[in-house]
Amino acid sequence: FNSYVFDLAEFTPAAGKVSLWPKDRPLTYLLDPDPDDPYLKTAPGLFSAEIHSRLTTWLNPLVFGLIALSIAGNARSHREARLHPMVSTMATVLFVRWMGYFSFGKADQSAFFGAMLYVIPIVTILLTAWLFATSRTLELPTHHAERLQALAEAMRQRAIALLPAGLRAWLGIREAAA
Repeated sequence: FNSYVFDLAEFTPAAGKVSLWPKDRPLTYLLDPDPDDPYLKTAPGLFSAEIHSRLTTWLNPLVFGLIALSIAGNARSHREARLHPMVSTMATVLFVRWMGYFSFGKADQSAFFGAMLYVIPIVTILLTAWLFATSRTLELPTHHAERLQALAEAMRQRAIALLPAGLRAWLGIREAAA
């Protein structure tokens, strides 16, 4: 490994000084940044957004686990369930994650979205704790569950239609592709 196919030195700045974004800095630096930092001068909101993100991101696995447990508490047979619990869990988790991601994207411009980075996981934790305390389960509204079920069925039918007839027969899929 004495030589490389590409000379990576072409991609470094001429001055040779590496510029680190706030997301690349340690938390201690973000809490007490150098006043001459070029990103601090041009976009100070990036520093506060990154601080808020780092202080709340660790809650995501806890929130996602609590969502999964609150949905799993609704044990039903395959015939009774409108939608598989995994689909409900994934949809809910993705929605909560999207809210956090969106808030992080706007947190450098607005203190409201910085606060939302704390509110979203805390409210979700409180909601799931309330569901556990009252022996209730988290379910998608019937209308949304039926729409997701129809979407999943349409995707399944399209996937079946893409399979060659011989492979469908070998797999034992007897349904006519729509």
